[in-house]
Amino acid sequence: MERPAPSRRSIAIASIGIFAIAVTVRVPSCYESFWLDELLSAWWVWGTAAEVFPRADIGHQPPFYFVGLWIWKQLVGDAEVAMRLSSVLAVAASCIVLTLGVTRWTGSLAAGSAAGLVLALERNSLFFGTELRPYAMVILFTSIALVCFFRLVRSESRAEHRG
Repeated sequence: MERPAPSRRSIAIASIGIFAIAVTVRVPSCYESFWLDELLSAWWVWGTAAEVFPRADIGHQPPFYFVGLWIWKQLVGDAEVAMRLSSVLAVAASCIVLTLGVTRWTGSLAAGSAAGLVLALERNSLFFGTELRPYAMVILFTSIALVCFFRLVRSESRAEHRG
């Protein structure tokens, strides 16, 4: 006997709860002062948008993360907490991505919630999810790639999921 698929409402409630947990456990760490690498990230996005590319080049860093961070700084300001929220929200979004992806892949909200909670509470995810560095975006894009992989594995043909 096949179990019924979880309702959209229960998936949404679980996802919002896991997002809230991921943010709640990370925000207290955001009040610490920037350390050396984070100071470099802040310097790379200080000033005009035109300065981001040469500064990132000086540090041998790909500039695309820092262009996004520069835009974020324009929206939320340059306080340490506000700047670190970019990483906090990226990892919290990753938790939602995993929750939704694993739930859809397995048909089990418990499995999806477990995946999202593991990422929300895992030690390395906690550390890198509060730094003003590109790691949180790597976690987010890796989560998206993983869910896309799950979809491909489930499909019967590559043509089924061209998008």
